[in-house]
Order: sequence, then C-alpha cells, then structure tokens
Amino acid sequence: MRSVFVIASSINIFQSFSLFDADTRYKETLKTIESVRQRNDDPYILLIDNTPLPSRTQIELTHRVDHFLSLHDRKVVQDFNLNGMKGQSELYTMLVAVDYLNSVTFKYDRIFKLSGRYHLTDLFDPAVHNHPGKYVFKSAPSEYYDGENIFHMSCWSVCGTMMPHLQEFLSRAMVQSMKKLIDIEHATYQTLPKEYYTTIDTLGISGRLALSGEERNE
Repeated sequence: MRSVFVIASSINIFQSFSLFDADTRYKETLKTIESVRQRNDDPYILLIDNTPLPSRTQIELTHRVDHFLSLHDRKVVQDFNLNGMKGQSELYTMLVAVDYLNSVTFKYDRIFKLSGRYHLTDLFDPAVHNHPGKYVFKSAPSEYYDGENIFHMSCWSVCGTMMPHLQEFLSRAMVQSMKKLIDIEHATYQTLPKEYYTTIDTLGISGRLALSGEERNE
C-alpha cells in the first residue's frame, strides 16, 4: 500500500510572520515535494496551502503533487493567518486532510504530516514509522521556555487505520490549544494518551525557521 504525505503549506504568509518572501517560500516548498518523491516509493502527496496564491502558482503546484487544495477562501483560515495562529491553522489543515482522505478510493498504510519548506534528508527512514495502530512522534523537552515535553510537529505520522481517532485527536488538540492559550506542540502532547504513540529520536528533516532564519536539522 502507498504512504500519504500531507504537506501543510503557507507560501504567501504575511511578511511580519516570516523573514522569507513568497518566492523563496515557494522554491523551498518545491524542494519539500521533490524530497518526498526521492525518498519514498510511490508516495501520494496531498499539498494544502492556506494563503492567497496566483492562479498560475496553483496550477504549477497541482501538476507537481497528486492533489492540491487551497484553503485561503475559508474565513476561519483567514482569521488564523491574520492573528498569527500558525498552530491552529495547521491543525485545521490536518482536519481538512482527514476529510479528503476519507473520500479517496485507494488504500494507504500510513499518513505522514510534513510542514512545508522542510525537506526530507538522507536520515529520513520510513521504516522507523512502521508501528501499526500507532502515531509516531519525536518528543523532547521544550527548549524555549518551560522544559516540558512536547511533540515536534514539523513531521510525524499515523497508521492509516487510525483515521477516526486522528480526527478526534486533532479536534481535542485544537480545543486544548485555544482554551489554554498554548502552542500545538504542547497541546498535542497533553491531549494524546501514551498508549497511542511511540517516539523516535531522529526525523530526518531539515528546514529554516520562518522568524529567525535558523536552519534546523531534526
């Protein structure tokens, strides 16, 4: 069976939320797509972008992936973007992905979520994600302010049989993040019981942080 890669993308985000302009972010997103093709056998790529894009760009992206969705016309997405609610927008994007994948006719064994502008490296190994009935995350203490454990949300995966649970998990994490005013790295970790996931130390991804430009290899 095929693996699905959901690429959650924000190519044309407000400049106040990114050091990089739309053209740079677009080129990095193309690198994301290419890296998935290079390091996986026959992946199904679902690219979902939540920003306003020219029709030409949307057509180009449509030809590079298996399916492309634009969410910019949705009021909730516009509100998330306007208020810098990147994490909540990402959770909403994944809920849209769940709805779409519930409608496809082909079978898939695992769903990977990959943040746009990150690319897979030689250290990416899909075999370490092979845990039937489980989510796979990288988990580590937060390095920013509290030292609490979090999930690294730039890349994670879930078994294809877990779709009903995934929808519930994402919805509960959304509520948790907005109710407690916390980021989704904390909200997802606090929401998902330990029996549902396993962790890995290396994701095999690389990308630049939007606000600082720092290159991260995980």
